[in-house]
Amino acid sequence: MCSTTELDEDNIIEAKVQDLPEDIRQMLEERKKKCDEEDLKAALAIIKVDRRGKVTKVTDIVFPSASTDAPKVTSPVSVTMEQVENLFVERGVRLVNPISVR
Repeated sequence: MCSTTELDEDNIIEAKVQDLPEDIRQMLEERKKKCDEEDLKAALAIIKVDRRGKVTKVTDIVFPSASTDAPKVTSPVSVTMEQVENLFVERGVRLVNPISVR
C-alpha cells in the first residue's frame, strides 16, 4: 500500500494552459506582448537603412527577452522554515503575526 505522504512521479499530472485561471492567462498574454515589442525594437536597432533603401546589419542582435541574466527555472528546491525566516531577516521583512511551527 502506498503512503499518502509519498510522491510518485508517475502520478503527477502536468498542468495545461486551459487549467490556468483567466487572470494568469491574461497576465501571460500581456507579458508575451511586451516581450514581442522589446524583441522587435532590438531587431530594428541593429539595422540601418540608407537613402537608397539599402538595409545594412550593424551588429548582432541580442533579444532582451532571452537575456542570460534572467533566473533559470529548475526543479523544486527544499528549504527549511529556519532558512525562510533567515531570508526575511536578511531582507528586513517583519512578519505581523508570525506563526510558530516549532
